[in-house]
Amino acid sequence: MVISSNTSSHHPLPLCLPNPLPLRLSPLRLSPLRFSPLQLFKCLCLVSLLLPLACGDWLMDCGNCHCKWNSGKKTADCRNLSLSGVPEYLSSEVQVLDLSQNQILSLEENAFLATQLQNLHKLFIRNSTLQRIIPQSFKQLEILIELDLSNNFLRELPPNVFDCLTKVRALVLNGNLLQTLRGGVFHHLKYLHKIELKHNRLVSIDVEAFQGVPLLSQIYLDGNQFRVLHRETFQSLTRLTALSLDQNPWNCTCDLQEFRDFVLKMNLYTPPTACRYPLALRSMLWIEDQPEAFACKPKIVYPSRGASINTSKENVTLICRVHGSPNTVVAWDYNKQLYKSGTTSRVHIEMLREDTRRSTRDPQFGRDVFTSRLTIVGAEKSDEGVYTCLAENAGGKDAVQMSLIVQPTAQRDFLLNSNIFVIICLMVLGLLSISVLLSMATYCIYRRFKHLQLQPTQLRFSAQQFSASDAGEVLSGMSGVTNSIVVAGGTEMLLNTFHNQRHNHNQAATDRRQLEVIPADGTKFADLITSIDRGRSPHAIMGYLCNQHSTVMAGGGTTGSREAAEDQTLSLERKLKGRPH
Repeated sequence: MVISSNTSSHHPLPLCLPNPLPLRLSPLRLSPLRFSPLQLFKCLCLVSLLLPLACGDWLMDCGNCHCKWNSGKKTADCRNLSLSGVPEYLSSEVQVLDLSQNQILSLEENAFLATQLQNLHKLFIRNSTLQRIIPQSFKQLEILIELDLSNNFLRELPPNVFDCLTKVRALVLNGNLLQTLRGGVFHHLKYLHKIELKHNRLVSIDVEAFQGVPLLSQIYLDGNQFRVLHRETFQSLTRLTALSLDQNPWNCTCDLQEFRDFVLKMNLYTPPTACRYPLALRSMLWIEDQPEAFACKPKIVYPSRGASINTSKENVTLICRVHGSPNTVVAWDYNKQLYKSGTTSRVHIEMLREDTRRSTRDPQFGRDVFTSRLTIVGAEKSDEGVYTCLAENAGGKDAVQMSLIVQPTAQRDFLLNSNIFVIICLMVLGLLSISVLLSMATYCIYRRFKHLQLQPTQLRFSAQQFSASDAGEVLSGMSGVTNSIVVAGGTEMLLNTFHNQRHNHNQAATDRRQLEVIPADGTKFADLITSIDRGRSPHAIMGYLCNQHSTVMAGGGTTGSREAAEDQTLSLERKLKGRPH
């Protein structure tokens, strides 16, 4: 098409064709100043009439829905048609589908698979009766970037319910009945930027609910039932720039303090987020720093209520352990009078604080633990009474009473002496036990030694050396150590060596004489002493007898003399056996 440079009013108007021919125009001849507004309007009208002819299929395949261009996208408006499911007559070229104000109760598995809506960018199901979403409901909607399910009756979101929406950037779930967000519900949504959960009934969010969403930057939680949230739920969201928390019944105690500090530190606070509880802090903004804010009522966990301490020690220490906020104050009361450290030189109060943020935390009473020790040096009877541990902060106060009973000095000494007496008794018993054991061991050794000494010793004497009557007199004065002496002929006789007094003191001189042999007839000794000299041992006597025996045997006695000696020996044994010991 060639456009003339003539701008006269009678020149024919230019025509707008759908497929214009290539033109060779110079910049001077295509100046927009050469077209009147009326000419441009006519061209636009012609284009709008020709476009439906080129792409009229998706507009014609809408059924009861109204298909149109909206913001440059092919839109199917199916609102308020009493639909119970996704219509299957829509063209696959539809990019925006609005199913709001219908009677859709649930989205079943593969709900969009039969419709071939793989080019869908936005899906709206608002102000409907939707109650349930089944995992895999959004299968085939891989390029969907926005999903709006506001103002329905959804009570829960199953884990991985949005896994098929790999390209989604915005999820809008405002005005439902959700109470909690479980872990993994938004998992694998790596392009997700915004989540809106306003005006639900949320009371808790799992710590792993926002795992796997690295680009998430906006979270809207206004108008829910949150009383407390935890920092760990949001600390992995490095790109978070907006966190809306208004219109929640926040309980501004020590359990919320950590999350509140996180919000302020990350510059995520959006006014007018304020406290509702406790009542003293109602309407207080989070950014306000009041001493009584974010405090928990302290709790005394040790000792137990009504505890009684009975002691006999000189120094007494009372311990009080408290859970509470950092600004908790612990004090002692003695008989309803405040007991301060330094009141007397004998009383010392020590306060220890343990920070348990990295170990254990009691969400009800605070994350700090305080231990107060009251020590009484040289406790006396006058120190008895009721001691009260008092813990107080902006959140409230707690108190526990304990009774102290001090044993008197005499009783303490008695207890001490009793302990010493017990120790002495135990030592005596130990020594007695050792003595008994040693005695038993000695007795056993003695019995063994005595058994060995009872073995016979063979001594041979000639019957010619002494007569039976004289030998009996010798043996009758011996006792103690027992030896078996065998005289000539193999006869054994028992020789007892023990020093006894003799019946006849007139023969003392005769008893001290040396043994002598009177060879009257050559068959016996002259006279054998009848008692033992005090300076002579039984072993000396036996040695003497042995020597006499050897002398006789060396003399070469006859056979008759030996037989006579044997007879006398037997007579001597019978005499010895018949005599009393």
